[in-house]
Amino acid sequence: MFGQEARTEAWARAGVLFSNILNVPCKNGIRAMQQEYERSKKWMFPFFDDNGRIRATVDVPNSADIYNSVLHHVEDSCRLLGFRTERFEHFYRVDSGVAMSDMLRTLLLRGNYVAYDGVEHYYVRFSPEELFTGKLKKDMLGFQKGTRISKVLRLIWTKPEFSERIYPVNAAKMAYFGTTDLTKEQENLGWGFINTVLGQVLSVIKVGEKVDIVLSINPVDMLMASVHTTSWRSCHNIIDGEYATGPMSYVLDGVTCIAYATRGADYCDLLEEDWDRKLWRQMVFLDKNNLSAILSRQYPQENSLFEKEARRLVAKVLSEYGGVPYKWKYLNMSGGCSMSADEEADTGRRGHNVEICGEWMYPGDAFSGRIKMSEGGRDPDIVVGVTEMICPVCGEYRSYDDYSTDPRSDISCCDGRWVYCEHCETKMREEDCIITYCGDSICDYCYNEYYATCTDCGEIYHRDDMWYVDGEAVCSDCVQSDTYSECWECREIHCTDIMIYADGKGYFCEYCADHYLDTCDTCGTVGYGEDMYHMPEGGVYCEGCVDRCDECGEVRPLHKLTEGVCDDCEELMAQEMEVKAI
Repeated sequence: MFGQEARTEAWARAGVLFSNILNVPCKNGIRAMQQEYERSKKWMFPFFDDNGRIRATVDVPNSADIYNSVLHHVEDSCRLLGFRTERFEHFYRVDSGVAMSDMLRTLLLRGNYVAYDGVEHYYVRFSPEELFTGKLKKDMLGFQKGTRISKVLRLIWTKPEFSERIYPVNAAKMAYFGTTDLTKEQENLGWGFINTVLGQVLSVIKVGEKVDIVLSINPVDMLMASVHTTSWRSCHNIIDGEYATGPMSYVLDGVTCIAYATRGADYCDLLEEDWDRKLWRQMVFLDKNNLSAILSRQYPQENSLFEKEARRLVAKVLSEYGGVPYKWKYLNMSGGCSMSADEEADTGRRGHNVEICGEWMYPGDAFSGRIKMSEGGRDPDIVVGVTEMICPVCGEYRSYDDYSTDPRSDISCCDGRWVYCEHCETKMREEDCIITYCGDSICDYCYNEYYATCTDCGEIYHRDDMWYVDGEAVCSDCVQSDTYSECWECREIHCTDIMIYADGKGYFCEYCADHYLDTCDTCGTVGYGEDMYHMPEGGVYCEGCVDRCDECGEVRPLHKLTEGVCDDCEELMAQEMEVKAI
């Protein structure tokens, strides 16, 4: 059983995955996603192991399986390679890769006679074992046993003495280049196409070691549906796919699991640990109520051997859930995969009742097959995906309609979102809004009408919450700093740098300074007018520059006092002394 502790550990790995992709912590988002996953996929947990998987091993295919697989996959790969890859689109535009497909089927599956080493009819044919391993089991055209068969094909493509004896090779050259005498550039382009298709086809049947087929509800396996593969991808690549949110939608619904093939685990940078590398995969949609399932498109191409084993695993889950015998019916919906011996033919209608919910995943209906249990099974009626997506960073629900740009290629909730003006509720794109100090979004109109930017800190506030200093808007935080001061006289606020400080009072604005302040004639101290001493003969002095005359008691400037006596009293005392002397 996929127990609670194991599920929490799996979601912790999902957190590492998201954090490494987005370069931000994802604790809140992962918690929210796990809660939705637990609710929707709860019914599946008893039927999977403590890794959220069911695993089976595929034996080496027989000769018929190998030839049938090559026959089917050559045509499919030639068509899709030109369609999906810009470098090879020329082959798709000419004939959808048909001539290349005919040539490769001839070279790989039929015997061909060429002239070689004095032998006029030298027979070239690959055995099932050679196709299976991708290497020669005998000497051929000068190549020793153990050589990759791709080298044989390159020799036949590039050397006229070989290609001219095999009609489909010359036919392919004429179809795509209009001549059999190719330039080096044409030769390299053609070989690049051939070698890529060959690699894809042989990867389908080349096992080397036994291959595990896995049916999984492990969230990491599902999120990395098109990541950590053998160099193939799909639009559901969670890093840069056109529908990067697709795997997240699959994880959160109540019907989807993933089937994949792997030779084992190796190091995955995004997880910072070893993880199964996918050779092949397809999404599977389970209908528990009707004991049936739909199998979706296969990537990187169809593989009848892998899908047959995947169907067995799917049937095992449905059998155990429904408590019915392990027997099922299969309907091939793509023409690519044959029935296995333990399957009954499903003779029901070929349609499907699959609804793609929401806008988060690829909307196409390319389904590979359908199975339903022989006892109690009915045609599936399935809703795949979710309407609202959960952001892996903040855990908030994302509605597709909340975005001005296509959100399906962005797994986080920050880019392209629609926002509403806090003041007038106008709908606008996130990149067009203005953010206030409080974090509110406002439109340009409301900013110009009701808000202003603080001259000091640059933050945006409502005008009712701001001060206007010398014609400039200043927020309440900045206005309380040393940069600004209140005039002691008029109580208006001004920049401290242009104010005048009066000893014993505080700062005065220029106007109040002109009208209420005086400067001491002796020391230059600025003081409030009422606190200064104005001499009858003229002159203004601060308290520190005056004293009272010991004789008359009048306040006089210090420089007009001699030993505590003012000049007037000193003159009067001199006159009195003269009178006494007479």
